[in-house]
Order: sequence, then structure tokens, then C-alpha cells
Amino acid sequence: MLRPSFLNPIVKDICRQLLTWGLWALDTLCLRGSRSPTPRPNTLILVRLDHIGDFVLWLDTARHYRQLYPHHHIVLMAHAAWSDLARHLPYWDEVWPVDVRRFFVCRSLYRWRILRRVAAYGFTVAIQPTVHRLSYIGDAIIRATQAPERIGVAGPI
Repeated sequence: MLRPSFLNPIVKDICRQLLTWGLWALDTLCLRGSRSPTPRPNTLILVRLDHIGDFVLWLDTARHYRQLYPHHHIVLMAHAAWSDLARHLPYWDEVWPVDVRRFFVCRSLYRWRILRRVAAYGFTVAIQPTVHRLSYIGDAIIRATQAPERIGVAGPI
């Protein structure tokens, strides 16, 4: 028989999976008809929704995206807490802030407005350089892009 201390992580994992699948299904319904018919050429979205410390540590890497994609219009989808800081950096052309808590916590309309905006833009490249992430947040945004080229890290989940 499983003791409660062993059961707790198992129950958490099952709940997380159910939540991920449920949101994936709802997101799919929400995105019907909102995708751009043709991708905009040379458009790239970077999805970075982690905390400010991780963002600051990543900045040395961020500057290389402009070198790797010199002719692309680069949009950074940023955590709202540090998006103003990101706007002052020369590594991207636009910064789209996301209130991560509103995106996830019982605010479906906010979530779906963000996903529909991303889907309608028609990105050709979508990159999520975050290793540790929640699939029902950043991965949902990457899926919404329907970009022909999607790049990410498998990570621990």
C-alpha cells in the first residue's frame, strides 16, 4: 500500500497531466479559424516566460538570435514582470508582455486572446529556449504559432 507521502507526487503528476490535456483541448477549440492563412516571411517569436533572474542570465545568449536570424522580425513574448526591461534591449523588434498568472489562473479569455494573437500573426519560426517550463503555458503558445519551424528543449517533463 502506498503511503500518503508517496501518493502525493503521483497525484500531483496525474493532475498536472489532466490539466495539460484539458487546456490543450480547450486551446484547440479556441484557435479554430484564428490561424494566419499564410505565414509572414522572416518572422520569429521567442517565448520566455520565466522569472527575471533566469531572463538576465539568458541575455548573453539572447544577443545571438539577431546574428542567427539577421533578416527576421523578432518578437519576444516576455513575462509581464520584466517586459519593460526587455523593451530597452536591442535583441528584438517587439516585446509582447504576458501576465503569466492571468494566463493560467482561471482567466480563460485572457489566455485565449493571447493565443489567438499569436496564431493570427503567422510566425515562420517559434523558439522556446526554456528548459524547465510548464507545458500548459509556454508550450501552448508555441503550439498556437503553428510555425513551420518550432525549436525547443525537451527538458525534464
